[in-house]
Amino acid sequence: MLALFRKYVLSMKNIRYYILISFLTILLLLEAKSSSIQSLESEIIAKSGSANTTTTESIFKELYKDIDAASYDLSYEAFHYAMLGYIAMVENKALDNDEVITIIDFTKDSCKKRFYTIDLSEKKIVFNTLVSHGKKSGSNVCTKFSDIPESHQSSIGFYTTGNTYIGKHGKSLRLHGNERGYNANAYKRAVVIHGADYVSDNFIKSYGRLGRSFGCPALPMGEHKEIIRKIKGGSLIFAYYNDTEYLQNSQLLKEKDSKNLIATL
Repeated sequence: MLALFRKYVLSMKNIRYYILISFLTILLLLEAKSSSIQSLESEIIAKSGSANTTTTESIFKELYKDIDAASYDLSYEAFHYAMLGYIAMVENKALDNDEVITIIDFTKDSCKKRFYTIDLSEKKIVFNTLVSHGKKSGSNVCTKFSDIPESHQSSIGFYTTGNTYIGKHGKSLRLHGNERGYNANAYKRAVVIHGADYVSDNFIKSYGRLGRSFGCPALPMGEHKEIIRKIKGGSLIFAYYNDTEYLQNSQLLKEKDSKNLIATL
């Protein structure tokens, strides 16, 4: 831990001291047990009351570089919004597993690997693969989203992962939507992560696009079990789309909230 901190002191030596305080906190929180999170937050919030958007951006951009996100074609915009939501949910004690976050970038077409799981404690992308969208959200590219039951559309926003079960698609992972009006009906709609044969390069070669689901973010067979093991039990999933209304209205992305929440990093 001290070695990592020294690294950041050296690499960020021209950045104001409160940025170093904030970044040390993300390293500490990722290794801390849940019982110690509250005391850490209280201490750092007291020390970094001047944290602001510039601080947030500096930390996010450094972490974005560390995980080599650009080489995986993970957009900074998707990463930035995912991290803002992550901060808010850590502050709200809403994540039982805060060491990983998953981003689904629905701005990309279905032939692209648009599913990313980031191990924050290791600071690397551990999974990058194909993922389906709802059949009524669009053909190869998503254009519509809904949280209405039987809509067969994907939903955007922040989710937390639940428990696993064996269903008609084999091993599956329940999802809980955290945003009313966008994905709060996910559990009721049985929107889950599961494996599917139609999520594969072979399907793309045959049909020119990925297969589609009834709204579930389905993953390739052979990969889904390992991914589920990694992200189950209360980690964050962010389904991103550049929807202006959502980005302006999401309570987890409100600028007024994020300024003080940087202390949780």
